[in-house]
Amino acid sequence: MDHYIIVSVTAPREFLDALTDRAAELGTLGSCESEDDPVNLSFYFRPPLREEAVRSAFLESVPSHASGIIRVSLTTETARDWEQEWRRNLHPLRVGRTWLVHTSWQSPAGYPTRIPIVIDPKMAFGTGTHATTRLCLEEFERVRLKGTRVLDVGTGTGILAIAAAKSGAEPVVAVEIDRDAIACARENVNLNGTGNKISLREGTIAEVPERGFDLIIANIEYRTLVATGEQLRARIRPDGRAVFSGILQQEADSFVEAMTNAGWKIVRRTRKFDPATGEGWVCCVATPSLPADHKPNRS
Repeated sequence: MDHYIIVSVTAPREFLDALTDRAAELGTLGSCESEDDPVNLSFYFRPPLREEAVRSAFLESVPSHASGIIRVSLTTETARDWEQEWRRNLHPLRVGRTWLVHTSWQSPAGYPTRIPIVIDPKMAFGTGTHATTRLCLEEFERVRLKGTRVLDVGTGTGILAIAAAKSGAEPVVAVEIDRDAIACARENVNLNGTGNKISLREGTIAEVPERGFDLIIANIEYRTLVATGEQLRARIRPDGRAVFSGILQQEADSFVEAMTNAGWKIVRRTRKFDPATGEGWVCCVATPSLPADHKPNRS
């Protein structure tokens, strides 16, 4: 990729938080802001973006009486120029009520109530900007992780394994088929000081023979989730929970049906719509409905 898209927004400073939160929902890679009022904001995105959808999304994030004074424009910059600017001005990313995702060259100062997660993104998936990663992190806010055994399937950058470890889970086993992603995850695990809690393994779910996990996280594509449904169920406690994401809105019903057949009961669905791409994403929380060693009847 040789260029990035910059969405520039000028607005009264009172709307800064609402606009920043909306940019995060759209999947921004980072932002910079002026000290003025009105504030000038720049949000950085990977292409492509649907300009009218993005413009509408920002305008809808402020009260209707204020939409007429918000200015939104899109430009592009080369990757080299963008990266230099990004490293210089990027702000940490707030996710949900709990998390603060930032890079190793940023400071988490100014966010004392949030749990920091250091992620240097590189090429691996999972920087906190994608809707599916955010859905999983927000789901963590609903469960007690302290003292739990966690399995993270398709760990990518390691962000979800790190979040679990920082919430008190131990041990956390994180598995990933991509060698470069495992190297990236290992760096991020070390940056966060969670290496004593997280075991990284390269390969498929077969690299995890252990059973009895309290929580399983799998933020991977629909087909892989469905194909491994029974293997995942075999590794969870009877009273455990799983957080599944990477599911497009139009795949949700068939996913629920397939996982029900694999011995899971879906107990909650959450959704995020990404106006930048026009795609809706779903996160499903599930509990095992069949014993770990049960083989569903497919007749």
